[in-house]
Amino acid sequence: MAILQDSIHNINSTHVPSSDSVAHVYSPRTPYQVLRMLPDDATPEQQDSAIQAHFQPAEIHYSQCPDTLHLPGHEAPKPLRWEDVPVYYKETFFSNDTLFQTEYTGMRNGVPGVSVPYSMRTDPYVAIVLLTFMFFSTIICSKMRAMIVRKFETLFHTLTYVSEKDTASEMMGLLGLNLMSAMLIAFLMFSYVQIYVSDTYLLPTEYHLMGIFLGLVIGYRLLDALCGLIVNSVFWSGKQNLQYLKSKVFLGAMEGILLLLMVMVRVYFELSTVHTIFSFIFILVVVKIITFYKCYVIFFNQRGGFIQFFLYLCALEIIPLGALWAAIVMTANILKVNF
Repeated sequence: MAILQDSIHNINSTHVPSSDSVAHVYSPRTPYQVLRMLPDDATPEQQDSAIQAHFQPAEIHYSQCPDTLHLPGHEAPKPLRWEDVPVYYKETFFSNDTLFQTEYTGMRNGVPGVSVPYSMRTDPYVAIVLLTFMFFSTIICSKMRAMIVRKFETLFHTLTYVSEKDTASEMMGLLGLNLMSAMLIAFLMFSYVQIYVSDTYLLPTEYHLMGIFLGLVIGYRLLDALCGLIVNSVFWSGKQNLQYLKSKVFLGAMEGILLLLMVMVRVYFELSTVHTIFSFIFILVVVKIITFYKCYVIFFNQRGGFIQFFLYLCALEIIPLGALWAAIVMTANILKVNF
């Protein structure tokens, strides 16, 4: 009787490795592989000891093979090493100075940032000043409406002397508008020199330059009024001098209101520089023409007085205005930073 045997045989004989079979010893190549060989509860000291046992510090040998990735026709670049860097890259002239800041190294990466240029549109103090001027001029126009209408009616009067009775509050309001006009002219002069002269000056802030321009404009107006009073008191009566002075104060106040509107459009609606210059010149010319007319009507309303009138305008109106412009430009050129 044939006995069927299983085709799978269990070999009970012990496997003895031959001499050709050599046990392969695993050698880690990275510290990560060394740490994987350690148990999970290995301490940091044991991890450090295991890494030092497998890896020994040795001198770094840079490759001496030529660089084949350079452009055709160019020599192979030399490898940049810290040893080849000049001494002045590692140490500066002030390395041994006690005030030397060690956090700044000799080799600095990147480029310095460029500061944003000053703009009156983003200046909160300019915004506060302009809003204050807007409220002040609105209050003056609403409270002194009758006086303004009366001034406009007598502005083109052909009589040599017109009796005008102005209260102290009205004159203070007009003087306040004149001061506002001077500050607005200083703002415009600053905007002009910032574009056409320079945007960097030998001053701590931009407000110092605005203050200098404001002082020049106020000094011009005070000197112009003083010279006018001295000259007019010699040749004409006190009533005529007072009438002419009141006319100039009123025209300066109206000039301030027009300049306020123009500066608001310039700052917050980005009116171009060319249109700003033409608008300012137009307002100034119109005010000066009316001033010349009042001067002619009050002082030179007789035959044969044209030459005297022309000399008067050149001496007391045109030349001081040119001197103001020259002083502003000269001041800006002296205080600017020359690169």
